[in-house]
Amino acid sequence: MQNVKPFQIAVAFTGSFLGAGFVSGQELLQFFGEFGGYGILGMLLTVGGFWLFSVLSMLIAKRANIVDFDKVIIGKEGSKLRPVFGAIIYFFLFGVMIIMIAGAGSLLRELFGMPLIAANALMTVLVILVAVLGTQGLLASFSLLVPALVAVAIVVGIAVFVKFGGGSIEWHGMSGSNPLLGNWVFAFISYTSHNLMAAVSILVPLSAHVKEEKTIHKGMLMGSGLLLLIFLGILLPVTFHKDMIADADLPMLTFAQNIGVILGWVYAVLLLGGMFMGALSSLYAMVERVKCIGPLKGLPMMIVISLLALAGSLFGFKELVGTVFPIFGYIGFLALPGILHHYFMLRKHKNTVKKGALNE
Repeated sequence: MQNVKPFQIAVAFTGSFLGAGFVSGQELLQFFGEFGGYGILGMLLTVGGFWLFSVLSMLIAKRANIVDFDKVIIGKEGSKLRPVFGAIIYFFLFGVMIIMIAGAGSLLRELFGMPLIAANALMTVLVILVAVLGTQGLLASFSLLVPALVAVAIVVGIAVFVKFGGGSIEWHGMSGSNPLLGNWVFAFISYTSHNLMAAVSILVPLSAHVKEEKTIHKGMLMGSGLLLLIFLGILLPVTFHKDMIADADLPMLTFAQNIGVILGWVYAVLLLGGMFMGALSSLYAMVERVKCIGPLKGLPMMIVISLLALAGSLFGFKELVGTVFPIFGYIGFLALPGILHHYFMLRKHKNTVKKGALNE
């Protein structure tokens, strides 16, 4: 594969967060909208955290020639812990894939009246077909879908306020509906950490195709801008008009359908695209991390993983978002200090080498 460009890093970074929960608004409603004004503050801190830790992860991977995400999170000093943490991230990615397939099934059933198992199976097959193309397939898909998702989310967000007015906002420090989230600080840290596990698992292998570090910095700035725009386009309407979509599995789709039939269909298609990206990136990261499971490798391994995810997706979208993500968010707390420690240890080693060279 050729060296990746800043735009490809930007869409890979942004796309790694735009799964079913995010694009539908359900995830942002639970982790941020629930807290009103505090949730918007938490979102801004989250975008900053995504930028910082994603940049550090890619720099670590490039400087240390690392392609495994668990080695970025845990340096040589904790090498015995790597298999354990690697397994945790692997199961998290598997959980994300389950949620993306469940979200697609929920949407297809709502739009076309398809049986849930058939709808989930259709998305699973599409993910496998693109996953076999590897990094090229991932980047091509993201380059098409991410800009479209950002643009349409902003249009829907603006249209909500134009049609339904300014709405109202409150300030709640504690979650009233999900005890796993606790207060707004734990909610945004949990959201940051569990999403970073997914992002790092994609960005670390991508670092091997980056020629210069400035490409990473340019790509991450572009990606953070795109991410902030789509965050605002989705979070503001679900926060200010929370009462309208309190019981909806797919809040943003509900808004789009209430605004107009055509906009509803456009958002539905792009929402499926977001779910597709989430499932694809998870499967890609799992296969990149573990090249084989016993005798299984390549396409057979992809098929087995996907069939297991298909089975898990039958538990229901809304319930999975509210349970799986908060739990893995708490586990992901360990990843944040691990990335910081590894980065500063590399800097310390680099400075030591430089001083040694000067003294020779």
